[in-house]
Amino acid sequence: MIVTCDSGKGGIQLDRECKVVDAEFGGMKWTVTIERDRDGGYSISGRGTGIKVYVSRVTGGYLVSIPGLRRCGTVPGGCTYLDIVKYCDLENRVDAVTIAAAVRFIVWDLNKRERERK
Repeated sequence: MIVTCDSGKGGIQLDRECKVVDAEFGGMKWTVTIERDRDGGYSISGRGTGIKVYVSRVTGGYLVSIPGLRRCGTVPGGCTYLDIVKYCDLENRVDAVTIAAAVRFIVWDLNKRERERK
């Protein structure tokens, strides 16, 4: 079953196995797949990029940890690729755009789960 919802960042398709969002940069557009792992992290893939990330709410934003690249940083909830480049010290823009698209969805999902618990 696929559900379409809007987080204010465009259409997001949510399916039981994985989440699919769109990323766009410099006139190019690609699909980003987000899978929640059993350890609480997320496997992100899109445009030749496969990255494991962890996202946690902290004071002032969200801590994004990218262990495979040995990078982490605190970004705002509605982060852009520039936030990922700046705060996570990531040089590859395609990776940064892919991660930012996924992080925006993950933040939306974390907030949704938190609201449902209340």
